[in-house]
Amino acid sequence: MRFYLLFCFILFLSCRSPLDFVGDEEEALPSTGSPKENQSPCLKKIVEGRELCVKEVKETFHIKGVENKPVYFLFILDVSSSMADDLARFGRAFEDLMSQVYNSTWTMFFTTADHGDHVSWSLPGRSSPDTFTHQKWEDYKGNEPHFGRLMNLEHRGKKLNQQELNVNTANYIEVFKDTLTRGSGDSCDLAPYCQGDMEQPLRALNSCLERFAQGKALSKHPDADIISFIVTDEDERKEDQKHATTAKEVVDNFKSLFPKRSLYSFSLVIQDEECLARQREHAAGSVYGTKVSELAELTHGDSISICEENYGPPLEKLSHILRSLIESVELKKEPVLAGETKVKFIDGTDVKWELRGKKLVFKEALEPGSKVQVSYFIEAK
Repeated sequence: MRFYLLFCFILFLSCRSPLDFVGDEEEALPSTGSPKENQSPCLKKIVEGRELCVKEVKETFHIKGVENKPVYFLFILDVSSSMADDLARFGRAFEDLMSQVYNSTWTMFFTTADHGDHVSWSLPGRSSPDTFTHQKWEDYKGNEPHFGRLMNLEHRGKKLNQQELNVNTANYIEVFKDTLTRGSGDSCDLAPYCQGDMEQPLRALNSCLERFAQGKALSKHPDADIISFIVTDEDERKEDQKHATTAKEVVDNFKSLFPKRSLYSFSLVIQDEECLARQREHAAGSVYGTKVSELAELTHGDSISICEENYGPPLEKLSHILRSLIESVELKKEPVLAGETKVKFIDGTDVKWELRGKKLVFKEALEPGSKVQVSYFIEAK
């Protein structure tokens, strides 16, 4: 099914013995809160063309089996008319698999990429529900920002006084589907319910992250990662690329807001000429999802064509990508000589790995109970 890849991610996260990495504070992290450093005189090393005095740092991680690994999903949905059938199919596909993720500590939130140019009568100066203008949302200077607002959940045509979906939500399968199709009929009120003609999924994501940082929606799991999933047949601000939010802006904003979390982005977008022609048969405004795909690349996620017929191979690939990201460990400091980083598996396991900044990503799953020692260099100060 077209959207089956997302569920594969969730299914993986719901397995009964995922891995959690816990640093050994006694061995690797002394009471100062810093990694254990070699007390020998500093070494002179050439780093990016200049000589630095560096010291070796060692950290040890124990891999502990836990029943659930908390994770937050944020869906950024293109709810324009061209996506109606896709979102309905998304809901139907999810119903078949939802019962299999009952034991996963997941939480889902929803927002929309539709921030077009219809401004509701409820704004200052609008006296009638039939009065609209072509003023852009971003031009509105009222007291309340409307970008990045979470959608209320819906059930059987009625809005619920709830924005968080989890396994404790009554009838959560039906609620998921009803929220996607928005049966309440509130199709054009203030964002996030208004269908506009200029999709801005990256801006919506960026603004939503800022709201998360200011509120309590993510407080239950302060270190849980965030997985964003963007579904659209357009791109970021396609008619005004000069002012479009960039993937780098989203990543930089996330790092400043949530230094202890990781963001992984996945997307279903138009990637090739054949898919573009196919989508334009029923949606003339369809375009390549270039900027949306850039976010997936920057966060080490991935993008899949919305027109993909066989999701088997990409499913397997994306599941592996997400699993390796979730099971990674993060060093206390970023190595200054990445090429001289050493990883030792105490039990003799031989697993390939990759260093991405401070994050050490394993290419294969490690067994619970394994012990990993990482040696790397930092600048001596």
